Amino acid sequence: ISKIVTAPDAPDVPLFGIDVFGVPFGDDTFVLECLRLKTAAITRDFTSVREKFESSSQVDASIPSRQCLCSLTFRCFHHYGSYLCRHIKPSLTLDFSQTFDAAVLALVGTATGVDLNALAAHDALVFRRLRVAVRYRGMGIHSLEERRFAEHLGGAVQGLLMIVDYRFKDETGTVVT
Repeated sequence: ISKIVTAPDAPDVPLFGIDVFGVPFGDDTFVLECLRLKTAAITRDFTSVREKFESSSQVDASIPSRQCLCSLTFRCFHHYGSYLCRHIKPSLTLDFSQTFDAAVLALVGTATGVDLNALAAHDALVFRRLRVAVRYRGMGIHSLEERRFAEHLGGAVQGLLMIVDYRFKDETGTVVT
């Protein structure tokens, strides 16, 4: 179960911790290094997917590649970072969430054919509209950087409710649930 990683600035010093269901647990240095490695892997994977859907020569002409990429981004890729932010304290997830948001925006930009960063440089309303829920005519793309505290709190509350004993005894000694 234990995992050993080395930091790039000190390759001779091993960092010890454990990885449980993809979430690193250990001291802050270990968690940050694991997050750095996960960020690199996610960015590499998202770039690979984006390049495959960008290149029309690799996708059959009968397959609507932009629609497929849009569905994959909105339904699958967009939520992956939330899992890590739910289980790792927010003070450690800032760099991860910023990089993750940029990678998701690159996927959305490829799917829509619009350079969102260039558009947002001229009008901040673009990012606000991206973040509005689909039912309110937005795109429903949430910023992990903005939501990381809420994600962590949601994960803590969800976990605490399973631990806290909700049974108690009333004045007669009867267990009440």
